[in-house]
This record gives sequence, C-alpha cells and structure tokens, in this order.
Amino acid sequence: MMHGTILLKELIWKNLKMVYVFTKMPGKEHDFPPVAFQKGSNVEDLANKIHKDFLKKFKYARIWGSSRYNGQQVGLKHMLQDGDVIEFHMN
Repeated sequence: MMHGTILLKELIWKNLKMVYVFTKMPGKEHDFPPVAFQKGSNVEDLANKIHKDFLKKFKYARIWGSSRYNGQQVGLKHMLQDGDVIEFHMN
C-alpha cells in the first residue's frame, strides 16, 4: 500500500506542475520545509516570496541541484527545478 501512496503523491504533484525548492544560509544546511512554486518560476520569484529586501539587495544566488556545478552562482532569471537548494547573497 505504501508504494501505491507514494506513486499517487508523485502523480498529483506532477499534474499540479509544481516544483519545490529549499533555501539555505551560507555555511549552513538547507532549511525545512521546502517552498513550492509553479514550474517556470525563477530565483526572482523565490526572493520576492521570502522578503522584499531579498530582491532589493540581491547580489547573486548559489544553487545546488539543477545547476551544472554544485554551488554555481546564478542570477535572478535562473529557473528553479524540483529539489534545488538556493543560497542568497545580498549587498
């Protein structure tokens, strides 16, 4: 029964066209719980959802997960993918 439940959850999530991402502080592990967004959302959407100052003071973000290199520096237009971990750096 458990396997069927997991498959059903994955199917529902996929059909909702959502992704989940984690945030983290520099030098720390990622935070829980993850944040859910529509597919096609980007780092700017995440920064805006967390706090307006994140967007105003944004310098760059580092990403683990969908990037080519773990900890890769990305900008506001980087598209979020399921399971990404995002670390914000601000001025």
